[in-house]
Amino acid sequence: MKKQMNAFIPYEKSTGHEDLLTRGFLILLRYSSTVFYMFYDYLKEEYLKIISEKNISVPPMENLFSAQLNYELTTQVGSEAAKDFINPNILSILITDEKIKINSEVSCSDRTAIYDGIISLNKDWTFIIENKPHYKNVWEEQLSVGKILGDYIKENEYTLVKIPIVLTWREIFKRLTHLECSNIEKILIADFQDFVFIKHPELFPYETFKQCKLNRQLLDLRIERLLTTFIEDSDKIEYHGNWANKIILHYDCINQIDYRPVLENQSIAIYFAFGFKVAQSRAFINSVDLDKLKQLSNYEKQLKIRISDSYGREIYRIYSKEGAETDFIAFWKTHKNHIGQISIDDFKNNIMHKLCQLNFLKPIDKNELLESIGENRKIVRLMPAMDMEYNFSLEEIYEFENNKILERKFIDKTSEGLSIIKKENEFNKLLKEEYKKN
Repeated sequence: MKKQMNAFIPYEKSTGHEDLLTRGFLILLRYSSTVFYMFYDYLKEEYLKIISEKNISVPPMENLFSAQLNYELTTQVGSEAAKDFINPNILSILITDEKIKINSEVSCSDRTAIYDGIISLNKDWTFIIENKPHYKNVWEEQLSVGKILGDYIKENEYTLVKIPIVLTWREIFKRLTHLECSNIEKILIADFQDFVFIKHPELFPYETFKQCKLNRQLLDLRIERLLTTFIEDSDKIEYHGNWANKIILHYDCINQIDYRPVLENQSIAIYFAFGFKVAQSRAFINSVDLDKLKQLSNYEKQLKIRISDSYGREIYRIYSKEGAETDFIAFWKTHKNHIGQISIDDFKNNIMHKLCQLNFLKPIDKNELLESIGENRKIVRLMPAMDMEYNFSLEEIYEFENNKILERKFIDKTSEGLSIIKKENEFNKLLKEEYKKN
């Protein structure tokens, strides 16, 4: 007996997200003919591209709108049961997160196979689906049929198309978004999208920030894509898990610029950390343009003194008062000898008392500071530094995207931030040619 999918029969074979994703999509195909037509059109487009590129002779795909639609589906099925769904023409389909090139031809292999999904269409085509949410997990032999089904195909002289078709989940979701269909179909589509958004958010389209729906993972992916549009060397872009995408600079007083979602403020922040290490701290004090710094009134700025151990690990911070940029910079320009490594005795008997008397610093709790330093430490490092941040609200981001000026806005604010250390021209060199300012 042919075992088709039934939404009301509990799915007991597996609770893995990958299998549930396949089953959810096949249910959508079964109960929405509109979605099935969409899927078939996308598949046919890719099929015709392959024919054109490879210049091969393969069975044609019919126009479903001129034929009576009749299709059957099953999921997570072994080779014996799969025989019931085999038609004269057989096509292997991979659905994954990125468009990748498959080097191996589809064949009849010796492996024991369980098929993620099978679609039997109009007694003409059979589509064998392999779902891999992450393209790096693709094993090309899985796109070939297993031994039992392969022997059956050979014996009955079915046509197995040698070239597999690669579809992406992102393109499927984009097409789902623009479908015109009945209200019940819209409900099914919305439920499937919600399921994927919870279980596999990385598969959801993130071509625009609005599509990311305040999902941190998608926002990070969208920021990465944004940076790659205007930075020439993709190796300059790195991601630090759960914090930010970075443009690596290695300038004398700043190592990188961070771009990160700030969900509580519904914004995207550009974050600068000047003077993070001793050498960078000295360079920052030497090169900072105080007039430029004061002009950047729409950036959040926090001048501070970082106190770290001999390994560079921060153990305490002393913050400057708001609006005290002039006094802070002036003090360190005349006390550059205090920047860097200092003996604990010199710090306790001299430097600490001097810092406590500076009225442009926020009050220092001596006991807390000494407790943070500890009793056994022999040296500390002092580094005047500054955190600076510019925030775009998501509403601004949406508007910039609509007006196709988002890249320019991010470039300009990054360059403006670097202008306080006279590095805007250096940053300009990192840009793709069409974004450079001549």
